[in-house]
Amino acid sequence: MDLRGFIRRFDLPAGFTAPSLLAFDDIRAYAITREHLAGAVRWWFRAWSRYRLSMVVAAAMDNRYSRSSRP
Repeated sequence: MDLRGFIRRFDLPAGFTAPSLLAFDDIRAYAITREHLAGAVRWWFRAWSRYRLSMVVAAAMDNRYSRSSRP
């Protein structure tokens, strides 16, 4: 899948810096970086891999027990 069509450059006016914190009363929203996103993707991939591995092991165990119970 080619994701280049989803990339958009956000150009700021000269002399303007984007805020890294937005606040309203006691609510705080911090800007995230590519490193934050990369960490989230790595975490998700590890969680998904562990899930898939557990499913493969469970299927193998089911298959082994179903074969051994046949005459």
